[in-house]
Amino acid sequence: MIDWDATIIKHGYSCLPRTKRPKVVCVCDECGKKRDITIRIKSQVIDGQKVWLCPSCVKLKESGISSRMKRQWGNDNYRIDRSKSSKELWQSTGYRARHNMAVVAAMKSVDMHSILVNRYANSAARDIHRKISIALWKDDNFRSKVASGVQKSAVYNGAPSSLHAVLSGYLDDLNLEYSPEYAIGPYNFDFCLHLAKPLLIEINGDYWHNRADVVARDARKASYISNLSDLYDFMVIWEFEFYTKGRVVDRICTSLGLNNVTTKDFEFSDVIIKTIDTKDARIFLSQYHYSGSLGRGGTKFGAYLGDMLIAVGVYSPVGRKETATRLGYVTRDVLEVSRFCIHPNYHRRNFASWLLSRFNKLIDIKCIVAFADTTFGHDGTIYKASNFVFDGIVKPTYWYVDSNGWVMHKKTLYEHARSLRMTENEFAQKYDYKKIFGAEKNRYILVKHAA
Repeated sequence: MIDWDATIIKHGYSCLPRTKRPKVVCVCDECGKKRDITIRIKSQVIDGQKVWLCPSCVKLKESGISSRMKRQWGNDNYRIDRSKSSKELWQSTGYRARHNMAVVAAMKSVDMHSILVNRYANSAARDIHRKISIALWKDDNFRSKVASGVQKSAVYNGAPSSLHAVLSGYLDDLNLEYSPEYAIGPYNFDFCLHLAKPLLIEINGDYWHNRADVVARDARKASYISNLSDLYDFMVIWEFEFYTKGRVVDRICTSLGLNNVTTKDFEFSDVIIKTIDTKDARIFLSQYHYSGSLGRGGTKFGAYLGDMLIAVGVYSPVGRKETATRLGYVTRDVLEVSRFCIHPNYHRRNFASWLLSRFNKLIDIKCIVAFADTTFGHDGTIYKASNFVFDGIVKPTYWYVDSNGWVMHKKTLYEHARSLRMTENEFAQKYDYKKIFGAEKNRYILVKHAA
């Protein structure tokens, strides 16, 4: 069919001119690719009476695969060269990014969706595919190759998901030996901890793993591994558990009987401070900050010992205009210390105030505001030690507590509920969270330049 929007942009007309062979932009009715072509004025493609296929799809319609490609892939040297060049391409970050964008764009296409639906609409085709899959998964070598491929994919893309990255960080902190994407029988498990009796861990996303079809699949997976309970322990960690500080680590440590906090000895002078990207800050705060999130974002600083990220500070625009105006500033002149978090193993005396002072010096702003939430035991000691001045009390707010006493910040719960298309109350009721009103917050300010 003709893409008139693209034709207008490229050729400057919305209807065909009176030339014999005008140029238009056509969209292949099979694969969805766009192509600039010349067309006859009387062509049935113009009014949609006839489909239009690109040259590649025409060849596939005629023979299933082009004769040229058959000759090429029949040559051993050609296959070896193609395999080598493909591996080299996938080593390029830019190529992988472009490929990912192309795949995402294709999958959003209605035509691409129709192709996939039509391919599996045939019951015979589905049955053949199922039999082939079952036969393949019985092969130990095939399962090992799949698991290896998933691990390599994780290396190429940074991590399978942010939750996998967070859990990997927890396991590294606990000095536990583990393997991601561990294959047992026909199933892959997110993590396997190599202990005397291996512990298999599955991470379940709250949205995806609450779908009826996925719930049934998870039940089959759990049933399969329960039959091997003499060989493996099994644990499921839900996404919402990651949003409560310490909850996931506590579950793992309790299961393994571990004492999880060991304070490291280090010199402040060895700490390197620099700006960090959003991904590193988000993963770190997801692991160690009581809110479990990056928050509003902003300027992000990290403290490193060698290659180890041991602390993060985030300076965000103020959430309310009144925060700045009551001090005689405009909003652009004030930033808030929205996140300040140190790795549990690196809490040394005076390190927090020392580090916060270093972060503050790197911020070119007139005024910095910070809030100490007394509900969570924060009384503002580090702010006072970093030359902040007490500026008043903010009225109490609320948070959520589950039946086991685990706390979730109200905004964390709200944002997570919204991502699942649920209200705050619906999420709280489903996962048995109760609203608890806490104590006040202490407000502190650091004036760097007078208003």
